Amino acid sequence: MIEHTHREPVSPRQIVLHAEASRYMTLVGFTILLWDHICTIDEEIRFIWTASRSLVKILFLVVWVVGGSDWFFGSYLISDMGPVSAISGACPLG
Repeated sequence: MIEHTHREPVSPRQIVLHAEASRYMTLVGFTILLWDHICTIDEEIRFIWTASRSLVKILFLVVWVVGGSDWFFGSYLISDMGPVSAISGACPLG
């Protein structure tokens, strides 16, 4: 049986703090991803970019492009540089 507990309403200050924490964690993740790309670029060039066309190469490139662009676009939106404020969720920065 699931019990429903009553939660106190979330204050605007808590919302802002959580948004800030989310932005910082996104920045940390993006930094780690960028560092990984920098550290492994020589291996990527040797094993992927110079390799002949294969299913593994195509899958790697699809994951690399889709995953990287998704991460970058999500980071852009969360950073408050995007077209919608991350804190308000509906305020155009215009």
